[in-house]
Amino acid sequence: MSILGRQAILKAIEKGTISITPFSNDLVGPASVDLTLAHTFRVFRKVHQVIEVREITDYREVTEKIEVPHDEYILIMPGETILGITR
Repeated sequence: MSILGRQAILKAIEKGTISITPFSNDLVGPASVDLTLAHTFRVFRKVHQVIEVREITDYREVTEKIEVPHDEYILIMPGETILGITR
């Protein structure tokens, strides 16, 4: 696995190899791109069993979709696992 530097990232975006929407050059760091979160999250349901992650595993069966209104926030409780969806 290789790491792309800033110039390689910008070149890949210009070529269309990497596509990020919305995009701003200000979001590109020395070897990274800062992404922003949307208002949608997936919160894992409390289950007392092992969840086997396989190709056939359906994330919708073990998570609940939460939409957070624009001016509000989501509170993450200790021991809770959530997935933030990027814009």
